Amino acid sequence: MNTKAINLDKDAKAQEFFLKITKTWQPKLKPKSVKKSEKENYQKLLDYLIALVSRFNYSAKEITEKIARKTKDTTLQKRLLKDLKRLGLLDDRRTALALLEKYSKIRKRGKFFILRKLHKKGVPRSIIEEALSKRSEKEELELAESEASRILKTSPWLKPSILANRLLSRGFSRKIIYKVITKLQEGGGNEVSNSYF
Repeated sequence: MNTKAINLDKDAKAQEFFLKITKTWQPKLKPKSVKKSEKENYQKLLDYLIALVSRFNYSAKEITEKIARKTKDTTLQKRLLKDLKRLGLLDDRRTALALLEKYSKIRKRGKFFILRKLHKKGVPRSIIEEALSKRSEKEELELAESEASRILKTSPWLKPSILANRLLSRGFSRKIIYKVITKLQEGGGNEVSNSYF
């Protein structure tokens, strides 16, 4: 019997020791500390989103998806979106115009390429059409000509059909491509002379 009493005694002491440890190690959550952590979480997410928007042109749909990946709290998601809109950081028009400028000056892409990019980003069709209306047909033709001359400088052996396919893949319309190729065939190309033309 003494052995049983000893075992019970050890179990009681172990249980008492375990209760003391768990009481000291458990954080005591108060309503104020919970609210503080929500504020900290909100501020961290807002800082993260501001950093994202300041570096890249994200559409409202993309930002909504990024917020949804970071937090499951729908009220927090709505609050973050509302604050980003209030700060003027969530604007699809600005995104569309920035992409139009990027693909006009730097990368030289056609309207259809930009249309696909903006559609993929989730920008509404009306905003896309508004942004694309800023580029005239003359500007589109100049971009296609400069892109064609760049392509032909690196690959002067290209046939007109291959050049047309390359311009088509860069988002230029068939009408613009036809004008560029006929101009090159007539010998009106700037510095490009190709035996196929």
